[in-house]
Amino acid sequence: TFDHLVAAYWKKSRPLLSVEYMWESLPAEGQNCSNKNGAQYRGDCGGPGVLHHLATLGVDMFSPPIHLLIANGPGHTIVPSETAAMLRDMNAKSIGSWSLE
Repeated sequence: TFDHLVAAYWKKSRPLLSVEYMWESLPAEGQNCSNKNGAQYRGDCGGPGVLHHLATLGVDMFSPPIHLLIANGPGHTIVPSETAAMLRDMNAKSIGSWSLE
């Protein structure tokens, strides 16, 4: 699901259900959700506070788009991004990804 409230509800009401949480982009510094048309957009919440809360609830898989998981490294290499490191550091059970081709 792209809705963090739905993901939280599913884990609270059905703890054995496998839940995957997806988001589209990183929110502005200090925010948990991105803005769309001047209002907070619940379908795009990839801020640290939301992700830590969902991990604490036991959400099984965190899946940002692929461009949020990789970064440019030295010598034209691909390295894990800050988002990937954050998910690893918060002991996410599984890290997935998605892209629109």
